[in-house]
Amino acid sequence: MSRQGIGRSLRDIKDALNAHKKAAQWSQSVAMLVEMRYMKVRSDAVTYNTVVSTLGRAKQWDRAVQIFQDMQHYGPAPSVVTYSALVSIFVKCHRWQAALSFWEDLHRQALQPNTIFINAVISACDSGKQWRTALSLFSGFASQKLHPDVTTFSSTITACARAQFWREALEVLAESRRQAVAPDLVMYNASINACDKGAEWPRAVELLREIESRDLRPDTISYNSTISACERGWEWAQALSFFAEMKRNHLQATVVTCAALIAACGRGQHWQGAVSLFEKFSSLGRQLDIVVYSTLISACAWGHQWALSLSVLARIQGEGLKPDIVVYNSAISACEKASEWQQACLVFEDMNCSGLAPSVGSYVPLLSAFSKAGQWQHALSLVVHLDRSGFKLDPAMRRLVVTAYQQAAASDSRGALRDPRRSPLVAPGTSDGSEQQQK
Repeated sequence: MSRQGIGRSLRDIKDALNAHKKAAQWSQSVAMLVEMRYMKVRSDAVTYNTVVSTLGRAKQWDRAVQIFQDMQHYGPAPSVVTYSALVSIFVKCHRWQAALSFWEDLHRQALQPNTIFINAVISACDSGKQWRTALSLFSGFASQKLHPDVTTFSSTITACARAQFWREALEVLAESRRQAVAPDLVMYNASINACDKGAEWPRAVELLREIESRDLRPDTISYNSTISACERGWEWAQALSFFAEMKRNHLQATVVTCAALIAACGRGQHWQGAVSLFEKFSSLGRQLDIVVYSTLISACAWGHQWALSLSVLARIQGEGLKPDIVVYNSAISACEKASEWQQACLVFEDMNCSGLAPSVGSYVPLLSAFSKAGQWQHALSLVVHLDRSGFKLDPAMRRLVVTAYQQAAASDSRGALRDPRRSPLVAPGTSDGSEQQQK
């Protein structure tokens, strides 16, 4: 084949590979690459990068690594574009440790990173909750003589938000203004989300208003994060006002909106509003998830509406949904707040029968329910169970255990605590407390 023929073949191959990339046909792309090697058609890094990028869209990280290794051994040498594509693949596949390893490998190969590559690595830091590394990479732009772009700022702010470091997130946002990079809606939404995670609802509101002042239009994500921030800040009236604003702006509320609003009403002990919102969303035919039901039960608990909480739990089970540990814990807490210790026991038993392992959030309200009702025998029996299972008591549980012992000592008119054979702390099948004490 002549040199000119090879040139035309390469152009045809690249066109075909780009077509496969658009159509997400990764297997055809790999097959063409194999055929090129068999025919000993020399190609460049751009051709290989196209195939790696196609594999990235299909999340075929293992095949992408094989091609990368072939490039290292047989050529052409991987470029910074190759590295960027690989890091992006690993981020998509939730393999952030592997993604970060390419940062070190790039430096070993003496390649100069570009903005796209660093952005991909920052995204990997976000996935791995490595916010310090993300900030370090962000701070290193000046030394690399590179200029951060909108993606850089958005990814760094998101990494800070995930770690609940709202101050650092807002500082990155301020830096974008200093570098004349106009914040877009994604950056603002990431910043509001950071304020939400930090329960800084006044700053979240400020950012929402700043979006409007910059001729940007807040979207559902903007309002959801702001409403959630108000909920964390116990500002249920503010949360409802932003929901009304959403409707005026013709924005579609989501399940996330519903959960945040119900939770806000719950914190404000406005359980009637929580129930009204739930019924309104249900009547619209929305598919409500387990999170919404859980927040509704919590809202009822705040309002001491234990019967309504158990009714919601029954509705969950009736609709074929599987209650999780959060739902059960919320229901137990509702019974505890209403001093319904027997109902709390029934919910606890139902949770055990469902195969879920109780958590601290299960035991604390149950012990508290026993304490409120003066049911120290049940409390001490539960303590024995926790001791046998090796469950580690947290400070709140220790305080409740002390209360149970104090109640037991005050009520021990028949000497149950002084006589190990009559004590609820004695393990079944033992004649005295010696065996339990040795344990």
